[in-house]
Amino acid sequence: MRARVGLGRLHTLAMRHRLGRRSLAIALAVLAGWSVAVAQAQAHETVERWGRTVPVMVAVNDVPLGHVLSLDDVEVSPWPVGLVPAAIAEFDRDDLVGRTVTAAIAAGEPIHPVRLAPVGLGGLAALLPPATNGVAIDRSDVSIAVEVGNRVDLGTISIDGDARPLATGLLVVAVGDQNLTVAVPTERSAEVALAAMRNEVTVSLRGGS
Repeated sequence: MRARVGLGRLHTLAMRHRLGRRSLAIALAVLAGWSVAVAQAQAHETVERWGRTVPVMVAVNDVPLGHVLSLDDVEVSPWPVGLVPAAIAEFDRDDLVGRTVTAAIAAGEPIHPVRLAPVGLGGLAALLPPATNGVAIDRSDVSIAVEVGNRVDLGTISIDGDARPLATGLLVVAVGDQNLTVAVPTERSAEVALAAMRNEVTVSLRGGS
């Protein structure tokens, strides 16, 4: 009789164990389903709020004017498709390598083709805006600290000794030990170059540059 009771208890315990395992499996399945549902809901909410995303090339760090891009400078980041111009969306990482930056790009900012020199164009030529020529100014004529990317005004002294402007708002594209190079509108470049050759140029730094 006692043996039968013992066997009954063992059977009951085994049944409870199996039921416990089934309950745990069901609970885990419910939890997994709930997690998937939450993830889907969050994804749906993101799509509703921002729209579908597309991979975009962005700058890893701040990229200065004149820098030549490498693979280390760019990374892929998902951006809402509604915020991405077609010109950016069509970019591939290989399209960016070796391109010269013509306007500073902030870290995390999408890389737009308007801020890059044309393919195959490098050096100072890549930094000159359209319809400009690079003119070198002797640094001995410059009494202020000037950096690449600054904007400057150039002036000269007339025969009568009067100061007059030559060109304003010029982009500084290079600064060397002896010269600085500025981008001068093509129609003014001959006059500026002549004044620079005669060391008759004054340089003023523009605020906010």
